[in-house]
Amino acid sequence: MDWRTNIKLPSTGSLADLTVEQLLQHELLECNPDLPLCKAAQLMRENSCSSIVIVEENEAVGIWTEKDALAIDFSNEASFSLPIRVVMSSPIASVAAGESMHNVALRFQQQGLRHPLTAMDSEAKAVSPR
Repeated sequence: MDWRTNIKLPSTGSLADLTVEQLLQHELLECNPDLPLCKAAQLMRENSCSSIVIVEENEAVGIWTEKDALAIDFSNEASFSLPIRVVMSSPIASVAAGESMHNVALRFQQQGLRHPLTAMDSEAKAVSPR
């Protein structure tokens, strides 16, 4: 099912007019910082996720995405066993739940970022769809 079918568009009919909270993905794929890259990639594939959030002591400390994986030299077998903490993006860019998606999109485009996270009720949530 397409993630866009579950979104109630504002009266303008534009996704840009939505707030971050309206697009939150509540279930995130998570792992600990010491998980080997091969296991993280396997989890991402099994869950059809393009990213995995690295969590340490109940706090999101990094993120690893399919795009990040393209920078890894997998011709070197040692890369498969690297702990994900070595290659994760950190710190994670965060946004406020009430912020407009238009503002988030502009800021992230200017900064070359993807996969923003937000926190509600002390729980990390992803803004971008799987």
